[in-house]
Amino acid sequence: MSDAPYYVTGSSATGEVYPRLEIQDLVKKREQFSLFIQAWLNIRDPNSKNVPVAAQHVQIGGIHGLPYENWPGDPAGKQVDANWQGYCNHGSVLFPTWHRPYIMLLEQSIGLEAQRIVKELQNDPKTNWGSDPAASKKAWEQAANELRFPFWDWTSPETGKIGLPPVLYEPTLSLAMPDGSTATVENILAFYDFGSKDLLPTGFATVQEQNPIVGNEISTSYFDEWTRTYRWPNSVQNGVAENYKRLNDTLIGKGQNNGGSYKDILNKVAQLFLYPFQDSRSAMVWDQFSNTRGQSKPSHNFRLTSLESPHNTIHLVVGGSGGHMMDNDYAGPIFFLHHCNVDRLLAFWEYVYPSYWLGKDGFETPTGRKPFTQADGTWSEKNNAILTEVSELEPYRRSDGKYWIANDTRFVGNSTFPKYYTYPPIDGVSLDKPTSDLQRAQDLRTLQRYFGQKPTVVRDRQIPIQQALFTKDSEEALPKGSEPVWNFRQFVITVEVVEHAFENSHFLEVAYTSKDGHTYPIGATAVLSRSHGTQCSACRARQHGNSKVHDTIHIPHDIVVKIMTDHDLNHKDTDDNTLCDTIRKSLKAHIISPDGATRAEATPGEGPRHGQKAIDEAIRPNLRLASANVCAIHDKNEEILHPWELYDWKDHGPVLGNEWVVPT
Repeated sequence: MSDAPYYVTGSSATGEVYPRLEIQDLVKKREQFSLFIQAWLNIRDPNSKNVPVAAQHVQIGGIHGLPYENWPGDPAGKQVDANWQGYCNHGSVLFPTWHRPYIMLLEQSIGLEAQRIVKELQNDPKTNWGSDPAASKKAWEQAANELRFPFWDWTSPETGKIGLPPVLYEPTLSLAMPDGSTATVENILAFYDFGSKDLLPTGFATVQEQNPIVGNEISTSYFDEWTRTYRWPNSVQNGVAENYKRLNDTLIGKGQNNGGSYKDILNKVAQLFLYPFQDSRSAMVWDQFSNTRGQSKPSHNFRLTSLESPHNTIHLVVGGSGGHMMDNDYAGPIFFLHHCNVDRLLAFWEYVYPSYWLGKDGFETPTGRKPFTQADGTWSEKNNAILTEVSELEPYRRSDGKYWIANDTRFVGNSTFPKYYTYPPIDGVSLDKPTSDLQRAQDLRTLQRYFGQKPTVVRDRQIPIQQALFTKDSEEALPKGSEPVWNFRQFVITVEVVEHAFENSHFLEVAYTSKDGHTYPIGATAVLSRSHGTQCSACRARQHGNSKVHDTIHIPHDIVVKIMTDHDLNHKDTDDNTLCDTIRKSLKAHIISPDGATRAEATPGEGPRHGQKAIDEAIRPNLRLASANVCAIHDKNEEILHPWELYDWKDHGPVLGNEWVVPT
């Protein structure tokens, strides 16, 4: 094993910038897709003489969780504790930045192997290049240069129609060959095959998913027995079956859960592009956007979700109860395509919000500025290490031998540390052109519309609202130069849950049950966690410290109208308190596993019944109702409206409380 570091430079060997493609678009690039699969298969071979140990897939995968060993690509990595504590950066302002070079590392390994494959073919006189050898050689060489790691776009409308793209789970793949023929191979995108139990990473263990409050077992994952990764497995050691029907039904919205549905996922992503176009609280905006912990408690100001929230949702819905993706100590190949899409959303967010960043000196509080920290540190970070824009992102080293820092990862306008990739435009919004603030504002509105933020459209689909909260003039709170959206108000539920109160990963779902007994799903919060016995130090610190996950669920306008209609509240003389109290007392919630098993529930006005137990107040979910008006700002010429923004926030009090119970 080499003592030299493995520098993370992405696809720098090509010297060019090419787009990362959606996986289904990459399939259409026959030579690129073939090289992608062949190269990824080759770097999975632990005995390959062509791939450096640090660039092998099993070593790259181990950076994120088990086996909790020092990555060979950073053999002289700095160490602050003899006990391995992992590289974990979740629930942290470094969550988006740390994962960017991580995907670049795998992209680099696959890209270099793809180029080696083509050179080997070119140097082999036995290679059959088909009817036009010159053109075929050029096409394959160009494919190797342009190959970038693909993303799975789970925001695509197709997700709501079919669920997972078939290429991610069908048993075989068809690959193009240089002579024009095709070869059928096992689908390595569907799972990772460790080969045998002896080759499982150190630390893989049997994990029992259970409700710690009452101790009942929900499912068991035999990670130390299974020799490949699984999605939605049944809880057996041998003869494991994956339930892709339930996985796809969940994404489509036909499953038992609202959490994980395309509609819920898109609602989360739409919120990401509702942050103020400009705001002086740069670090606080970044804190709320970047992670679910929110150290600066910005949810009281912005009441919007974070990038980590839909990220968590995808982990749960793909893994299912007991699957590798639902526990951050484990994963599977789809992990990287998923995170590539997270990086794509980050890149477009950076483009329209370039001024928001974690900065140098933390965030403002009533008593002065306070730093962002990493609870209990990592293997290379001290306990409660201060996190800033110059924090080192171990174990990734740049070509100059120094660690990547947060500033290096910035996507837009960062020529010092080029990434050698871009993303295809979204509805005409491009990352690759010089732009002005006015253009960014227009592009932000385009992204809002693309991801479903259309307040006037959803308003006009319902009956007009007469109640004063929706119609009265809020000029005192209205941003200067803006135009309000009349007869519309965005109601939200802010969510605060103790991350490890129920151990393992789970959803908190909120719904409204009408007077006729029909249940209308509202939204969900995904809690992604590692098992109780994890070696991840930062995760253990969050477990012991009752760390909280923060999120925001937007209540669809049609459900607000339904509640008002059911309770005969759509009148000018209905006062605000009556309206908001009715909405609060109409909502119910439950905490469930990805497969729908109930861990806890809360029904308005009800306490523990026979066979139920009240939840201790210290770990009880904290939900609150709030609402805001929506406006759009004119440009200086009064011609083009800038993006939608929320203003005139009002807190309407707690939702549920001592009604939370668990089945015994």
